[in-house]
Amino acid sequence: MPSPAPYTPIEERVRLSVAALIVFATIMLGVGEQSVVLTLCTLVAVAVSIYVTDIRKLFVLSQAMANFVAVGVVSVSLVNMLVVDRDGQIGAVASLQSYMQYVLLFQPKTPRVYWQLALLSLGQVAIAATLVAGPLFGVMLLVYLLLGIVTFTLLLLHTEVARYAPAVGDGATGSPIRAGRSPQLAGSVAATPRRMRRGIAEQGIGILGVTFVVTMFLFFSIPRTESGDRHADIDDSVSTVEYSSTITLGELGEVVQNPDVVMRIEFFQNESTRPLKLTGDPLFRGSVLSRYDNGAWTGERSSLIMPLPVRKPKSYVRQRISIEPMDVRELFCVMPVFALQSGSPLKLDGRIGQLLRPDDFRSRQAEVEVGTTGIVDGRCRSYLPAEALQPSMRGNLLQMPDFDDETPDRFAGLRATAADVLRDKAIEPSNRLAAALALHEYVRYSGLYAYSLEWQPRTRNMDPIEDFVTVNRAGHCEYFAGALVMMLRSQGIPARMAIGFKGGEWNAVGGYYQVQQLHAHAWVEAYVDGEQIPPDAFGDLDEQPAGAWLVLDPTVSSADSDAASRRIGILARLRQSVDYARMLWSNYIVGLNFKRQQQGIYAPIQSTARSAFDAVFSGEAWRQRGRAIARSHLGTFWEWYRKHWFSWRGGLVAAGASTLLVAAYLALRRLTALFVRWRRARA
Repeated sequence: MPSPAPYTPIEERVRLSVAALIVFATIMLGVGEQSVVLTLCTLVAVAVSIYVTDIRKLFVLSQAMANFVAVGVVSVSLVNMLVVDRDGQIGAVASLQSYMQYVLLFQPKTPRVYWQLALLSLGQVAIAATLVAGPLFGVMLLVYLLLGIVTFTLLLLHTEVARYAPAVGDGATGSPIRAGRSPQLAGSVAATPRRMRRGIAEQGIGILGVTFVVTMFLFFSIPRTESGDRHADIDDSVSTVEYSSTITLGELGEVVQNPDVVMRIEFFQNESTRPLKLTGDPLFRGSVLSRYDNGAWTGERSSLIMPLPVRKPKSYVRQRISIEPMDVRELFCVMPVFALQSGSPLKLDGRIGQLLRPDDFRSRQAEVEVGTTGIVDGRCRSYLPAEALQPSMRGNLLQMPDFDDETPDRFAGLRATAADVLRDKAIEPSNRLAAALALHEYVRYSGLYAYSLEWQPRTRNMDPIEDFVTVNRAGHCEYFAGALVMMLRSQGIPARMAIGFKGGEWNAVGGYYQVQQLHAHAWVEAYVDGEQIPPDAFGDLDEQPAGAWLVLDPTVSSADSDAASRRIGILARLRQSVDYARMLWSNYIVGLNFKRQQQGIYAPIQSTARSAFDAVFSGEAWRQRGRAIARSHLGTFWEWYRKHWFSWRGGLVAAGASTLLVAAYLALRRLTALFVRWRRARA
């Protein structure tokens, strides 16, 4: 049995810090495995070993017995790993490290044993890194890093003190004695913790800060060799969110009670990096449905699939979309949409203008960036540009159930209602724009129709939409949208149903919309020929389109305000901060690639540096300042200066660079001092 190290006052702190390190590493492992059994066992083993082995010496494993137990533990673990799957093997390795810690805990404590315990905890953290998802692991890793720096610092000090303590012994026997029995060594060792306690704390905090700053700098600044979007595949245990490109009336009400996150989307005006919050709730279209049959809406399968066209208009809005795993081909965004650079993996259904994504984007989280001209002055367009409607497509958009003398009209009441609305307003059906707006106003604002997520009884042998319009006027958004589509078609106006998501929760912390299943929505797009488009509808575009889709949302507005998505206060702010941290971890830690480095790091720094250089050295900038001072009063100039004197990105770059320089200076000074001491010791 190896002789225990001589007792020093530092050993108590080493014992406690190593115990804390072991327990916290096991907690991290337990979080990853979603089990508290291993954590509880480790807590018991640590507490019992400190009292029974270290303090009272009631039970101490000899070296031979410890080796025998260790061999048995390894053998059992190896057998277990042969009969389990990959995930089970990871758990078996994690358990093996914990069992080896238990063996070491009940041995006599030497510096070597303490080092082994600490290194085993490091192995547990490495395994936890593969199991713990999200920013929680980052926070826990920082705590472990702080504990580790303190522990290893104390261990190093304890090892050095223990190395020289045996030299002080009993002159008669030469056996090591406690340092406390030698006045000179006792004074030195006992005084060391008191003198160095503050120094150790300062050194630990300094090392932690330098390590964190240097690590973050290297992690984010070193260019990734790969290009394109590469993301880790989503684990099988992560469920994909629900979405369907077809609608059966009544089913969407169940989907909107699901809080699962679908995507997060950021808007930026042109090349700006400042997030844009829209006026009103944006509509993120996924599918368009044109075929209706007895309560079910389906879409067209087009063969006109083409690469997403590349455009760079004078004014546009960038949409940065981070979407969760979904086993559907549609991608949700504000329409119309185009690529900002060549090589986009996205496709476009040229017949119906539907954005599609490749198959490998469905089973994992993915981030894409596209442009749109569908947002003007911070508000979504009411008219979307469209090409001239082909006769075959026009026929599909006017489709209604046939009827004749033998087959009754299933939409007799709906046709009559639509005709009465236009007659009361003295609008001819040929004036399609005015007719569409009048029917939309009737469904949404007449007060006859009510929004409800509850199941509604429908009249037997009556079409559900006909029943909604004439009998039971309560339902969810697909009833409102379906009723308006059929009313429009009954008056010869081509129309279709669009499904996707409306609004989302604005995250003020991160500057993005978080869209959940509960934001699922259906609305209407009615086709308007070019001669009926208002003159100012596309005044910002270079070319006037041949036609337009008029976006109509007939669902009553009082139903759109979901309490869960509009909570305010401290808890909501905290929840938004947590979600923002999760997004940052997913996009900029786990999924950081060269493209994200360019967008999130290099481009802003380059832009800030260029702006700072121009602000300082540009003659035109100084001339503009002089003209501003000459033209304005002091108060106006001060207001301008107050808003423009500081850029948070520039301040962040300056603070990071200053911190890195200070850390490098302190580290260099420390290394120089150690080198001088080493040379003096050798001399």
